[in-house]
Amino acid sequence: MLQGYELNQPIEMEDESGELLTAIPLCEVDYNGEKYVVLNIVHPDNDTEDADTIIMRESKDSDGNACYESEWDEKIMKAVFELFLKKSDQ
Repeated sequence: MLQGYELNQPIEMEDESGELLTAIPLCEVDYNGEKYVVLNIVHPDNDTEDADTIIMRESKDSDGNACYESEWDEKIMKAVFELFLKKSDQ
């Protein structure tokens, strides 16, 4: 899960297996009444600066605080990514 962040500032987060990852939040996107964040996962052992793009949806933790969880629905991911591309072209 992702909690507080600033756009374009590297953050550390845990993946589903508990490994620490470095991610860069690139953009916030609203889609169908939900808030999403598009992030690049940076692989430090890769000299070509390749990055995986992931999409996370705003949710609430057990205390009611905002947090972000991975989005797995392919249709939603595609739509959010397309909105991200449109925003980045502006």
